[in-house]
Amino acid sequence: MKVIENIIKVFLGIVILYAFCHYFFIFKDVVLSIGAKRNLTGKIVYSINALKVKVIELPSGEKKTIYKAEETADKYLEHVLNPYFSPSGRKIVFTKMPIDAALRYRLYMMDTDGTNVKKILDLGDASISSPSWSPDGSKIAFVVKDKGLEGLYIIDAYNPSDYKRICAIEPARAQPAWSPDSQKVVFISEELYRSKIGDNLYAEKDLGGAYIVEFYENRVRKIIEYASEVSWSPDSKSLICKKGDGYYLITLTDNGYTKDIQRIIPYETPIYGKPGSLPIRWSPDGKYIVFCKDIWFGFTGIYVAPIDNPKKHIRIATDGTDIVGMSWVR
Repeated sequence: MKVIENIIKVFLGIVILYAFCHYFFIFKDVVLSIGAKRNLTGKIVYSINALKVKVIELPSGEKKTIYKAEETADKYLEHVLNPYFSPSGRKIVFTKMPIDAALRYRLYMMDTDGTNVKKILDLGDASISSPSWSPDGSKIAFVVKDKGLEGLYIIDAYNPSDYKRICAIEPARAQPAWSPDSQKVVFISEELYRSKIGDNLYAEKDLGGAYIVEFYENRVRKIIEYASEVSWSPDSKSLICKKGDGYYLITLTDNGYTKDIQRIIPYETPIYGKPGSLPIRWSPDGKYIVFCKDIWFGFTGIYVAPIDNPKKHIRIATDGTDIVGMSWVR
């Protein structure tokens, strides 16, 4: 009898401890940050676990699912990833693996309420990922990783059949980021030991890091080593990127070269969480950044931080662990 009582006590202790941790690590800073949301405006879209596309309305923080993948026998089919708002906020471009696509992603577009879904580009044996809409609304950049066609591409947003490769470096699956004038794209590459990166374009052998493509000037150059995510500020003066030990602010010179690099948000990964390759984006007004951090087994926090005081970041949502792709529009 005594043994049973002890087992019950241990069980209740575990339940109470879990409830405490669940509140403290998952809900506490959401409650404490409600007042800080008042200055936030616009909408944030992201994909979660490759099954849903969700939108957060600001400043309320209301979160809703606008698109859900159909259930199939194969867990990889019908996956949806990398949603990105058009500059007008009326459309979302994203990638999806339809049932008949032989495990290849295609490029799709839909209205911001999740309706009027249509495929806009199919590259056959090549898989499309990580679309990103140019600020002027005319182009969409995307990534292809299949051998032979790998590289960074752009497509005419109003004529999807008009697309071209602008850089033959094999990009990582992070979304490319456009400069505010829509003349350049910064993207992440994890590739090594390639010297030729396009027609008449060459670079150093170690290609891991963040690259700027000035495709109207036929030039590609590396700006930072070993980054995994990157986003361009609306005033064109800075980049924000994710590296191994935190989030970094890269100040650019007038001609677009690196002037200064400083870590503004270190990783504070506790034993119950883990760092992941999660997106980071600027707010449309350039005053905030939104980023993600794993906070508990099975849970990821979506945070917003003022760029002039990034240590004061607040959590605006809590969701599953696999957040792929993100965009913030007015």
